Amino acid sequence: IFTTYPYIPEKGLLKPAPFSVLRFAMNYIAPLSVRLVDVRTYSELYRTITGIPLSQRDMLKAGHRIHTLERYMNTREGIRRKDGTLPLRFLTRVHRNDPKRHVVPLERMSDQYYRMRGYDADGIPTPQILEKCQIEIK
Repeated sequence: IFTTYPYIPEKGLLKPAPFSVLRFAMNYIAPLSVRLVDVRTYSELYRTITGIPLSQRDMLKAGHRIHTLERYMNTREGIRRKDGTLPLRFLTRVHRNDPKRHVVPLERMSDQYYRMRGYDADGIPTPQILEKCQIEIK
């Protein structure tokens, strides 16, 4: 859910908001888009299974930590920016609202994504983000 919610929202997961508002927020105001997701279902499910109450904030914090840890583990195995691409047809596909046939600016988008996540230019989590997520480097 922490990496797919902007694209595949689950039924009942989004707080009521017009789709155009959600699309704008998810594309241009990423921190706000996280607040539009209601993860109570997941925190309640977690509490039901484990007996441990977890607030929405703690659930999002755990998701961020898990995502960062997964990325860190993958980069230790050699996965880097060069591996984060899409098939050519996805990068150059023409949409009805794109008469100029633009190419997806994947490099620029990757730069922005890595900055937002706290990764370096090669997609590796920085020591600062690992420390913030309480992930030990060994």
